[in-house]
Amino acid sequence: MSVPPRGAAPHQWRGVVEEYRERLPVSDATPVISLGEGGTPLVRSDPLSVETGCDVWLNTPRKPLEACGTSGMKASINGVPHLSVGDGWWSEGFTGGNGWLIEPGEFRNDQSEAQAIYRLLEEEVIPAFYERDKRGVPGRWMTIVK
Repeated sequence: MSVPPRGAAPHQWRGVVEEYRERLPVSDATPVISLGEGGTPLVRSDPLSVETGCDVWLNTPRKPLEACGTSGMKASINGVPHLSVGDGWWSEGFTGGNGWLIEPGEFRNDQSEAQAIYRLLEEEVIPAFYERDKRGVPGRWMTIVK
């Protein structure tokens, strides 16, 4: 069940999909499911799923301003490794083998975080993605994804 916007009575709120139906790729025949988790709508979109994807979930909010992080959790469930600051759920979910933690060091500012991101991309993320064995399989990447 979707959460009503502030000030709306529960019976007035139709849910995210119904509220924005005219802007979404849905019709009356589209089966729509809304989870109780923040009213997140799920809309089947085979053409979109085939054409889009995400290889790394880059999450760079300024600490401590991370929201609950449910979109990152969904990416993780779908096998997308994270490159994220240690805030929100990632501070607990990061194991050292399931993605990368952006650690800016002693000085927490945009410049030090940018340097940490570039270092991780250049030294760890990109090599893991492109490094292939004889069969063309990115072994290190697959270990992270699994």
